Amino acid sequence: MTQLVSHVRPRRVLVASADADLADTLHALLLAFGHEPAVAYDLPTADRLGRDFRPDVSVFGPDLPESDRSSATEIRVAADGRAVAVPLPLDPERLRQLVESL
Repeated sequence: MTQLVSHVRPRRVLVASADADLADTLHALLLAFGHEPAVAYDLPTADRLGRDFRPDVSVFGPDLPESDRSSATEIRVAADGRAVAVPLPLDPERLRQLVESL
């Protein structure tokens, strides 16, 4: 994949989704943007990574129980107590903007 590195500080991003295709796609996009993603495919792993990896930003798929505020057609991007719903299909540029601005 072509590197699409931004001009901002790389973010540590936790990607949490039981949908492996979605999680792996988000991982690949975040890597291409120059960030440091870690993936969890279930809640226990997401909780552990949240403590150990100490992400700057978290991206939650619509399929996890704590995502009940979003619909099956959105992901949530969250940091510092703020969360933004992003509609699916995902616009990669919108994802980049949110990760870099939160």
